[in-house]
Amino acid sequence: MKFDFYFKRTCFRTMTLFYKTAFKPYYDLCRSKRKQQPVSDFIVKYVQEEYPGLLDSFSSEQQRSEFIEMLKMLMFCHRH
Repeated sequence: MKFDFYFKRTCFRTMTLFYKTAFKPYYDLCRSKRKQQPVSDFIVKYVQEEYPGLLDSFSSEQQRSEFIEMLKMLMFCHRH
């Protein structure tokens, strides 16, 4: 219990760093085409290439959009 916060924080930081660096090539594309496509399209493309079939496994569009929003929070949590 004494180091519980430390371990949770370290795990969260490691997870966010992983997603941020894995998504960086897609984010660079997004920045170059910012006016044309929303960032959600690039996140969907990232998920389809990294985790094929994952988005198709969700039973509803609401679950899919919630998953995309959670990934957005992880990938962009370092931005204030």
